[in-house]
Amino acid sequence: MMKKFNKAIICMLAVIILAGAVLTVGYFKPFQPEDRLTEQQIASLRDEYPIYGLNPPPTLEMAPPSLEFGIRGADTFVYCEILEELPTYQKYVSTGIPELDAKMESKGLSNTETFYEHSVLVISDSEGLYEKGDVITIAANIIFKEDNPELKPGMKFVIPVSKDDDKEGRTQFNVSGMYHVTDDGYVISAFDEATSKQKLSGIKVESFFEKVR
Repeated sequence: MMKKFNKAIICMLAVIILAGAVLTVGYFKPFQPEDRLTEQQIASLRDEYPIYGLNPPPTLEMAPPSLEFGIRGADTFVYCEILEELPTYQKYVSTGIPELDAKMESKGLSNTETFYEHSVLVISDSEGLYEKGDVITIAANIIFKEDNPELKPGMKFVIPVSKDDDKEGRTQFNVSGMYHVTDDGYVISAFDEATSKQKLSGIKVESFFEKVR
């Protein structure tokens, strides 16, 4: 009787130990290193995915582009495919000081600025403001066009955008925080990351969104 009792205890302990081992394996997943391109791989891709934002308009004093500046000014980061360039449009841009606006106009200085615009196909975005397949536009002051990334149909980017209050579906962008996306889903900065606290070039789009949310 004692032997049968001891066997029953041993079997019960074995079941408990086995269950604990299964739970432990399920809870403590093996460490997976982040899927990331090396610096050498990024450098080898720079001819295809160049750096912009190096030559801002000489009439403006601007801080160097950075990821943090892009984050501060964005409503969301949009992973998108460039569709086509649209006609330019003009917009009255106030200085925020009515007296100064009036003075500029009296001297023949226009407060009307010209903007260029592209339509883009949304693949995803960091804040969930858009649905996959949405078509929105991204616009910027035309004085930055030569310093911003060249946008051609089929190219993919992650772009920090802010909604334009004047038109539904239109957003504003600049090169700060903007990233090329490679065919296999890695992000490579479209600006010099030297002044950014986070260096995110070389990671996957999904990992990028986790870090900027």
